[in-house]
Amino acid sequence: MADPAAGTRIGPAILIVEAIRHLRRRRPAIKELLEDPPTASATAGEAISEAIGRLWEEAKQPQSQSFLALYFELAALSVREPATYRPLIRTLDDDWVHAMSGQLTSRGVPPQKVEAVISTALAGYRGALLLALATDDWKAADEAITCIIEALKQQTHEGAEPS
Repeated sequence: MADPAAGTRIGPAILIVEAIRHLRRRRPAIKELLEDPPTASATAGEAISEAIGRLWEEAKQPQSQSFLALYFELAALSVREPATYRPLIRTLDDDWVHAMSGQLTSRGVPPQKVEAVISTALAGYRGALLLALATDDWKAADEAITCIIEALKQQTHEGAEPS
């Protein structure tokens, strides 16, 4: 028997992306970073550091860890089957890049520096998160996040245009 909805089916890859986006928006720090406009009072370094700090505090909550593990499952699939899963990771990364780009450029970070700052933030946050989730060494991961936040403050301070 033919499936009447077959012509309107959404592919499994799109469902995975939408499921992760939905779960992200259930985490307050992620929802705030992705949806709320930046406040004008904070510098670029303060804004990105505060955002990473809030994300990190939320990541440490036990109820966040299964959601975060799902992301790393998808990341592992993107390494094993890049043609299928790498575009999904890139699509999810675009959400972060868009949100952080707006916050950084509105605070005077030159466009050529924005990409490097975002790469540092994403790589540092994910690296610390993977360390914590894989080893349960949250103390070492906390120290790594502190170093990443300091590096981001320095990186954005050097890149920001004077006001």
